[in-house]
Parts: sequence; structure tokens; C-alpha cells
Amino acid sequence: MPFPRRKRRPPIRPRTPRLARKQPWGGRKLQSIRTRDWWAWYSLYLASAAWKRKRARIIRERERTCAKCGWVAPLQYTHLLQLHHTTYQRVGRERDEDLELLCDKCHDKLHPMRGLLGTGERR
Repeated sequence: MPFPRRKRRPPIRPRTPRLARKQPWGGRKLQSIRTRDWWAWYSLYLASAAWKRKRARIIRERERTCAKCGWVAPLQYTHLLQLHHTTYQRVGRERDEDLELLCDKCHDKLHPMRGLLGTGERR
């Protein structure tokens, strides 16, 4: 009598959120529902090619100038410019007017805890 065959399980792969998928939370409630899943998705979104293209385009259109202090970043220092979301209602499909180009210093004034690690060190 032959042995019964074992069922093969599919390999376990971690699910990664697709950026094109409609977000499960509504636009108005988005700001109050910042869960660990939302921050994981947001980190993936900021690392995506679509965000990098949008960031480069806005930096070019706004001539590398900080909206708060007026500092103009030289070409080799564009990494010191941040795109600040003025609203989180349309994250992932934001309009250009939802984004504000700021230098690192002005962005840190808006988000004083940004960049702090669990040990209290800066990134």
C-alpha cells in the first residue's frame, strides 16, 4: 500500500503593499489613523521610483529654493532639500500644491522629533 502524498504548501512570501492600490483608509481619517502599517507603507512610498521622480521634478520646477527661508541649494546639495506634505489626505496621489519644498533646517523646525532614533541620537 503506497504512502499518502503530502500536500505541498505554497512558499511563504511577505506581502508588500502595492503603491497603485487604493488605500484602505479614507482621506479625512488618514491623519488620525497613523498605524505601524501606515508608516511601513509610507516608508516604501518614499523609497519608490515614482516619489523620486516627483521629488526631482518639483525641485527642478521650484529652482531648488526653500519656501520658508529662501535658501537656494547648489546642485550638489539638493539632498538637503525636503518635500514637506502640507496635508496627508492625499498621500500617494498628492497634488503639487500639497507639497512644500523646504531645506533641512526649516523642515526640522516643523518636525522637531524627525530623525531621532530610539537612543536619542540623530540619524
